[in-house]
Amino acid sequence: MFLAWRSCAPDRPEHAPPLLVGAARPDAARIDPGTVGRPDGFVDGTGWPDACAFLSDAEIRAVLPQATRVRRTGGEVKLRTMNAFDATGGPLTAPRGSCTYTFDLPGLHGVVIGVSEEIDARPAVVEMNWSNLLSNRNDVPGALDAESCAAGITTLPMTCRKGQLVYDVGFDLLQATSTTALRDRKLRVKHGGASTAFDLDDDRSALSRFQGTVIEPELAKTINAKIAKGH
Repeated sequence: MFLAWRSCAPDRPEHAPPLLVGAARPDAARIDPGTVGRPDGFVDGTGWPDACAFLSDAEIRAVLPQATRVRRTGGEVKLRTMNAFDATGGPLTAPRGSCTYTFDLPGLHGVVIGVSEEIDARPAVVEMNWSNLLSNRNDVPGALDAESCAAGITTLPMTCRKGQLVYDVGFDLLQATSTTALRDRKLRVKHGGASTAFDLDDDRSALSRFQGTVIEPELAKTINAKIAKGH
């Protein structure tokens, strides 16, 4: 009788387990920024590294241990360069300069990490352009193993520079689709031995800050540890 009752009972919604957040654990791969060859001090766009190789599946899971079904969609970066010292410059296209990493977490489908390269050039050119990239961003203490990193305000990604490279890295689960019932519309997160519950209706700004101050720095640490010295 007990088994028959269970088979006829209506399905109850599955509740997502807490989201676990770990720490950076870079692998041995290196990100080669390429060789400067343009008169304006930039690396030619075809020599910019592949943004879809910045983070391996294992590195993503070190920070987000429950990540599954990691997919990568590459894209190009287009800019117009200008060297203020001698007015050289012109259009530049990096065909592999951006990447969207899409994956699933418990109860969430379509979570996104976005990586986009901003500059690949001589360090002097990076220094000259760095201040222009800091609008609506705050310096991150400790620089996360880079020369500088700046945290985005509200929805802006984190920006870091190391050697020849400047890049953005952003994490977004606010746009993900919920695949299970989130109890009381709350997303529960475990990090560093502490548990936090974010109300998805009223605490979206707090969750956005958590993404920008906890998760994005770990992703940046991972990338920064792998950037090789330029040529």
